[in-house]
Amino acid sequence: MKTIKFRVWDTQERVNQMIYLTPEFLKERQGNLQDFLYSDRFIPMQFTGLLDKQNKEIYEGDIMKSKYNFAWRKWWSDLEEKKELDKDWEKQKKKVESDVDKVEFRKGCFEWGYKNFRSFCVSGDVLQELFESDKGCDGEGESRWWDFEIIGNIYQNPKLLK
Repeated sequence: MKTIKFRVWDTQERVNQMIYLTPEFLKERQGNLQDFLYSDRFIPMQFTGLLDKQNKEIYEGDIMKSKYNFAWRKWWSDLEEKKELDKDWEKQKKKVESDVDKVEFRKGCFEWGYKNFRSFCVSGDVLQELFESDKGCDGEGESRWWDFEIIGNIYQNPKLLK
């Protein structure tokens, strides 16, 4: 069963600690969340279910630093052309870049990084996406993301995104 957890940023106190909405916390408040959900004071952020490379829980609003690579190749017309394209494909996959972005919940999933990516699979400690464009493009691409690290959040460290 997936654990659904939230933490809350207190906009009035602007404290460094987050308030975690755990079952124990709800018991203390007799299950009343109205002051959190219907108030401008508290901003809830949901747990993604993922951990960074330091085993820290990743929440919506966190700022992530990660490494990635991206490869693109056009569709080939014959096997000779495919051999050449495959060489370039493998070369592209070895080029490592880094990215800093915020974690957002959009369109039913948590996203960060390169905004065109949507369908990921997890393989060990690597987040991978295989995709084909359905918009008339003439090729395929692959992106791999790894080495995720939380370096702050959008409320305490907004300058990290600039």
